[in-house]
Amino acid sequence: MNTQAQVIRAVGAVFLQRTIKKYSLIGLVILVILYTGVTLLAFQLSQWFLLLLTILIPLTLIGLVALIIIGFIAKKVMPRPLKKSERKQIIAVSDKISGIIETARTPYPIALFLIAKDVLRRRESEFLYRLTNDSKTINRDIQNLTKLFG
Repeated sequence: MNTQAQVIRAVGAVFLQRTIKKYSLIGLVILVILYTGVTLLAFQLSQWFLLLLTILIPLTLIGLVALIIIGFIAKKVMPRPLKKSERKQIIAVSDKISGIIETARTPYPIALFLIAKDVLRRRESEFLYRLTNDSKTINRDIQNLTKLFG
């Protein structure tokens, strides 16, 4: 496998691992709230609320299995164990990709406001600058990582 393909796979794997970690934490908080709520309802109002656990426990197990499978896939996608310097640069590229994704999801009225605000103040739009600059620098970062991997 050529080095550029290895770099792309490594970036994808790190991006997937970081995304899994973020959403797993959110899911864990939601599950703690749900289990706490069911327990409080069962003790305060009626034991019948414990029947909600027949829905909650299987959903928790399904989520856990899905998390394990996705984590296993992310590990398999990684071309090789990364050195500390490689991991640091790959995380930086992964963060830029996340930033572009988040910026691209910005609703049109908000994006227009962010651009118009800077235009009216006769300044360069930071919103557009970040979006275009990050997308330009990702290509250069990938090339640098390819040299580092090779």
